[in-house]
Amino acid sequence: YRGAETLILDEPTASLTPQEIEGLMEIISNLTADGKSVILITHKLKEITASSDNCTIIRQGKYIQTVKVADVDENALAAMMVGRDVNFKVDKKDQEAGEVVLHVEILKGFHLDVRKGEIVGLAGVDGNGQTELVEILTGLRKAESGTITMLGKNVFNKTPKETFDNGISSIPADRQKHGLVLEFSNEDNLILQHFEEEPYSSHGILNRKAIKEHAEELIEKFDVRPRGC
Repeated sequence: YRGAETLILDEPTASLTPQEIEGLMEIISNLTADGKSVILITHKLKEITASSDNCTIIRQGKYIQTVKVADVDENALAAMMVGRDVNFKVDKKDQEAGEVVLHVEILKGFHLDVRKGEIVGLAGVDGNGQTELVEILTGLRKAESGTITMLGKNVFNKTPKETFDNGISSIPADRQKHGLVLEFSNEDNLILQHFEEEPYSSHGILNRKAIKEHAEELIEKFDVRPRGC
């Protein structure tokens, strides 16, 4: 409506439902049919193949290649993105769920049991309580009433450390806000949940040599790329 001829979309589907993504792809198609140019920045291969004529691949901040989308498949795009062949099929044996390990009863009748060997998905549009649930389960938020047990131990309204010590861990949606202390070094961030344990400390004194060696091991093992390296 401002008369722009080129529209840049940076990860526009991050919080959209599949139906909303289809709607966005249709809008992009209509815009290009009207002669507009669209740059779509995304790591989702299906969005590239569904909407793009050409694709430029960038890896680790460097230009890799520009291809016509019609001439390549998702496997080729993925290989260029990560620098190696990617297997989209994962062979998994049938898994039979075992005993209940996590039992939750909170939030006005919300009930959840997670069993050993089981993956449980929670679906909902953003802003409908998922964040609050995770915060309660990890000790970041207090619940007014309810029950939470992990392997038979009461973890209801415990501190984050008590919750972690009882077997519950999480990868937060906002890693910078809830997963890291940005003022700390990479070395110190990597021992946040273990800084009171040996070999990282003894009698309250941090062992900087052990902490540094631990960081170097994880950086190598998981291809961590700290800023400035």
